[in-house]
Amino acid sequence: MKEEKEFRKDLWEKFTGYRKKVTKIIIRHNCLVGKSKDEIIRLLGKEDNYYDLNEWSYFVKKNIFGGETYLLVHFAGDFVEKQRLFTIYSYKNTPILSI
Repeated sequence: MKEEKEFRKDLWEKFTGYRKKVTKIIIRHNCLVGKSKDEIIRLLGKEDNYYDLNEWSYFVKKNIFGGETYLLVHFAGDFVEKQRLFTIYSYKNTPILSI
């Protein structure tokens, strides 16, 4: 897979396909670790995240089984400590499994 040379926030905000592609690179290379909350907002946007929380999530994709995958960003203070993918499955709008 050819990797992006430059992150495109406009594509991140509009296209799920771009989010899936870029998220693989972010996870593989730990691209967010060490970045500040303000840098993350400039890069990925604020979405529904609250500035004071230590864990933010960004929707990545919906899978064929109805699960939703998110990029989870964990902060220690104001800086990213770790990042990972998180998938949640629901039944009748009730979460039943998360991995």
